[in-house]
Amino acid sequence: MDMAEIVIFCDVCGTGINLLTGDKVSLCKKCGKKVCAGCAEKEAKGPQCYCSGCVAPCFKCGGKRQSESLRPLETGGKMRSYCEPCYAKSMKPCHACQKPILAEEMAKVGDGMEWEFYCQACVPKEVETCTKCGNRIHSKEVTKINKTLGKSQILCKGCVND
Repeated sequence: MDMAEIVIFCDVCGTGINLLTGDKVSLCKKCGKKVCAGCAEKEAKGPQCYCSGCVAPCFKCGGKRQSESLRPLETGGKMRSYCEPCYAKSMKPCHACQKPILAEEMAKVGDGMEWEFYCQACVPKEVETCTKCGNRIHSKEVTKINKTLGKSQILCKGCVND
């Protein structure tokens, strides 16, 4: 004789959950769906249960957060989501366009003492490279020297004074 079954189905993946054999079922705190153990996600802040559609991991730290509390950002040509603490630590505004960009994808521009950060889209319009020392500098802060023989030079303040 078969053991009695009371089976309900996970609203996320459709897996049968047999309540009499000890399978666990949870209700998503946000949307109310019935969720099997494989689809249940715990939010990083507490023991609340959410379905995998209502929480997502932060791209940087991997912590689970409710989807609407993550900040989307296009990096490397892909949309990625960041929790607020990781977003604040990882993002910088571009000095030219003010668009928030992942700091590791920005060009560091300056004279060695003071630095500004530019997104890759603004670099061609805003940044020059000193032909003497190789520092990347804001195009408004360069001195262009035209040589009578050969190419013109683009020099930063430090190299002009040398």
